[in-house]
Amino acid sequence: MIRHVVSVIAALVATSATAQTSNVALSRASLEAQLKANFARTDANKDGFVSPAEAELVRQSAMAAQFNAAFAALDTNKDGSISKAEFVGANTKAANAQMAQQNIAQRAFAAGDLNKDGRIALAEAIAGPLKAFDAVDADRNGSLTLAERQAAQRRASKR
Repeated sequence: MIRHVVSVIAALVATSATAQTSNVALSRASLEAQLKANFARTDANKDGFVSPAEAELVRQSAMAAQFNAAFAALDTNKDGSISKAEFVGANTKAANAQMAQQNIAQRAFAAGDLNKDGRIALAEAIAGPLKAFDAVDADRNGSLTLAERQAAQRRASKR
């Protein structure tokens, strides 16, 4: 469980090049604020919970953006269409990636639904990442230094 938690925080803090190399500490408070903002964006009906349907909408939105980027990448001659050769070459890979992403999303939702009631409350959405933050915060000062983030990334990469 702790390994998974460390992986989650390592992935979270590694989302941008700046986060990976910045020597500016990431505070627990800023992480919590970011988690609350992300939760608020995901909780479409503002009932204080993220349902599987709301999580799926977020996943679909991300998939649409990825589709547009993938289309542009597949259209190697930039003629506004994808030839059969372009399509066949990438179709299997894209289908496998989509299935893998859906499986990851389902596992992530299940992991976040701590009380297993089929929805994620704000407290549940914050609890896991903050626990992961605390696991990486070696000196327990409420901030993650570059060294702490790098150590978490090294531990995660060893698995």
